[in-house]
Amino acid sequence: MQYGLFKVGSRPYCVWEVNLHERNLEFINAIDPEYFEYQALAHIENLNSEHKQRAALALRNSFHHGLETLFALICAVLQAPDCIHGWMLKYTLSDLRALLTELNSGRVNFFHKHNLEKPLSWLYLSERVHEFSNKDPERVKETVLLFAQLWQRLCRVYLDEQTVNEYNSIKHGHRALSGGFTFAIGVEKEYGVPAPQENMTVIGASEFGSSFFVAEAIQGKNKIKGDPNFKTGRYALNWDAEATAHALNLISTSINNVKSYALRLNGAKPGTVIFTRPRDPEYFDKPWETSVGVIGSSLGVVVDEPQIKRFTREEIEEKFKKAAREKRRSA
Repeated sequence: MQYGLFKVGSRPYCVWEVNLHERNLEFINAIDPEYFEYQALAHIENLNSEHKQRAALALRNSFHHGLETLFALICAVLQAPDCIHGWMLKYTLSDLRALLTELNSGRVNFFHKHNLEKPLSWLYLSERVHEFSNKDPERVKETVLLFAQLWQRLCRVYLDEQTVNEYNSIKHGHRALSGGFTFAIGVEKEYGVPAPQENMTVIGASEFGSSFFVAEAIQGKNKIKGDPNFKTGRYALNWDAEATAHALNLISTSINNVKSYALRLNGAKPGTVIFTRPRDPEYFDKPWETSVGVIGSSLGVVVDEPQIKRFTREEIEEKFKKAAREKRRSA
C-alpha cells in the first residue's frame, strides 16, 4: 500500500492507494480538454436560431465550468503534481479562489511541490508549462507570453464577485434569466419627466447576457453573529456570446497544455505529449475584441436597519413552533 501527502491551500491530506502513480496517471489521462471546444462549436451554431438565448446561456455556463476546470487543474499541478486526483477531490471553491488571488497578486506564499528558480507568477508558470512546446525558441517565448497574459485575464474574470454569482445562479436551480440589457442616459428638460427616446445616449447594450438575484447582508450596527436576516438584489450582466465561444476555445487549449505538463511531471518525455495554441497570436484577444459598453448593473430596494427588526435564529424557530401550536389548536 502506498500513500501520498499533499496540501489543499494550507490543509494537509494523506491519500492511500495500491499504486499511487498509476491512479494519478489514470486521472490525468481521463481529462478531456476538447470537451470545452465541443461546447463552443455545439452552441455557437444556434446563436442565430430561435433558441439563441438558450444557446448563449449554455455557452456562458460552459465558460464558467471551463474556467473552474482550468484553474483547479493548475492549482492541483502546483500543490500536488504526484496526487492530482486527490487534490481535485478535496478542494473547495473558496480554496481555489484564495490560491488564485495570491497567484494573481504576484505575492505567492502558499505551499507547492516545485523547485522554482523564480517567484511564482503567471509568466513563470507559463514558462514551466510551455518549456518544450516547440523546437523554435522564439515561438516558445511568444507562446509563454500569450498564455501568461490569457490566464491572468481569465483569472480576473473568474475572481469577479458577480461572475461567481452568475455561475451559481445558472448551475444551481437555473436561477439566471438569459438576455442582455441596454443602458442609456439623457437630460430631463423638466423635473420628473423622462427625456425623450431620441435624446437618450446609449452607453451600453448587448443582445446577450443574464440577470439573477443575489442574497445581500443588511448593513447596520446591530449585526448578529450568523445573521439570518438578509435582502435580495437583482444584478444584470452583459456579454458577447461569440466572444464567450472564443474564450472557451482558448480554455480548451490551456487545459490541454496544463494536462501535458502534468504528464511530463509524472514521467512522460517531452516528445510524447502534445502542446497546442492558435496559429494566429491575435486570436488570444478575440474574447475581448467586442465591447458591450456597460457590462453590469444592479437594482434593488434599499433596506435600512431602522426599517426592520433583526430576528435571531432562536426567535425564528419560536415563531415556527408558535404557528404549529396554533394550527394544532384550530384543527
